[in-house]
Amino acid sequence: WVIGPNYDGARKIFRYCWQIIYWRLNYPKMTGCSEAEMRLFLPNGSAIIGKTADNPDGLVGDALDLVILDEAHLMRLNYIWPSCLLPALSERDGGALFIGSFEGLESDVYELWADAHEDSCPDDWESFSFPSWENLSVFPQGYDTPVLKKMRRNLTREQFMEAFGARGNRNPLSVLKEFSREVHVQSCHFDSRLPVYMGIDPGTSDAYAVVIVHKDGKIVRQFDEYYDVGVLTEDVYEVL
Repeated sequence: WVIGPNYDGARKIFRYCWQIIYWRLNYPKMTGCSEAEMRLFLPNGSAIIGKTADNPDGLVGDALDLVILDEAHLMRLNYIWPSCLLPALSERDGGALFIGSFEGLESDVYELWADAHEDSCPDDWESFSFPSWENLSVFPQGYDTPVLKKMRRNLTREQFMEAFGARGNRNPLSVLKEFSREVHVQSCHFDSRLPVYMGIDPGTSDAYAVVIVHKDGKIVRQFDEYYDVGVLTEDVYEVL
């Protein structure tokens, strides 16, 4: 399946597949093929079917070898991936390709991308990101392509980097605006040679949070944390 966020998006990506198969590769058209109905059949028995993510009921039932989700950041991935697509892929041990941009650091696409970078991530997950200006077929002058210059004039830096720089926009309520998962998140472990400090943000109805860190010169490394809701300081003290 090739899946778009809506009908127009699905038509766009399916039309691209149609042009490659029949115009560039010159495959013979098989019985039942229809560009309008987004059905494409190949001589080896394979099929490419266009689907829309805004109709989850249409994403169940078939066993699949591969799904390609274009503009995945516009889809309800937290629902259609585990509920519809993953079961269909499991029957044939199929794969998935998510294509999209980041829309904030809390988006479904960003979470999937970030999870694939974790040390505990299974080997069958990989994630990649690169800024739009590295695609020289679309932006032949790279970062200095005129249309990108225009976008930089009309967007904030955060908006531009989210849309074209493959960097998730920071939550406007974030305290540390410079935080970058790629730069600031890595494996950190307890080191008995270093002093331990705790930063506490108490709360009862809100979250009670504690970060546990080492301080090594000017470098601070957080190696543990505590986070809970509806607890008192006495409860947290017993845990820590």
